[in-house]
Amino acid sequence: MKFSYRFYEGKFLPIIPISLTENGKLIQMRAYVDTGASYSLFHAKVAEILGLDVEKGIL
Repeated sequence: MKFSYRFYEGKFLPIIPISLTENGKLIQMRAYVDTGASYSLFHAKVAEILGLDVEKGIL
């Protein structure tokens, strides 16, 4: 997979636009691509906006 790097805070970083949906709610944002990571993390506020209960771990 190839994607462009963006200039952010004085550096070129792998930041891509993404869309997340849950129960008809849509969030469009940018995400940092960590090519060595096994999974991705998002701020809890993203889960709150999508209506996910992070505290209970229920989707």
